[in-house]
Amino acid sequence: MSSIKRDTYRKLFLLYAISRFSSGVMGKTRLQKAVYEATKRSPRKPFSYSYHNHGQFSVEVMDTCDALELMEYISKTPLRSRKGFQYTLTGRGELTIILSLIGKVDSESREAIDRAISEVGFLQERELIERMHKELENQGKSFGDLLFTQNLPEEVPAEELTDSEAEDLDLLLSQEFSEALDEIAEAATEMGFDVEKVKRVKRITSGL
Repeated sequence: MSSIKRDTYRKLFLLYAISRFSSGVMGKTRLQKAVYEATKRSPRKPFSYSYHNHGQFSVEVMDTCDALELMEYISKTPLRSRKGFQYTLTGRGELTIILSLIGKVDSESREAIDRAISEVGFLQERELIERMHKELENQGKSFGDLLFTQNLPEEVPAEELTDSEAEDLDLLLSQEFSEALDEIAEAATEMGFDVEKVKRVKRITSGL
């Protein structure tokens, strides 16, 4: 049976959730609440959530988001209001491969994400916040309460993936591998190699 690392699953889950917003996710609040709703509905929960200052919040979501930004899979652009960021996928070619595999990794979670984004992802922010706070009130939750914990093992079964696909996915979403490629590209550039050729080599080796 094939499996992928817990960290790989988290990144895949978050990338797919962001991909469901054609123009990107407007603001951290919307990102947190949309991923909360998707995680709540999913049998496999990649993120723990607690009752934070602005309602449902996951440190793990933001940590994963930061890692994906460093790997150049997502970008953060300041909103016009200057209150927060717009989270969008970048144009990295590997994203097409990565996102195409989520159904093989976990079709139930993919469906949970689709339903959650469709239901709450595009609500007006005020309506979204009110809905989420009402849920906390109905549950009798207090500030600081844990809402649910992540339940992924270190190695997450992915029965429909081939061993090769699982290895590729772990590699493509490995921060260490991405950083190593960046260092190779930087060193090659400093040595006077053609920058565009270096970039092409990086794209090719990223898909190995």
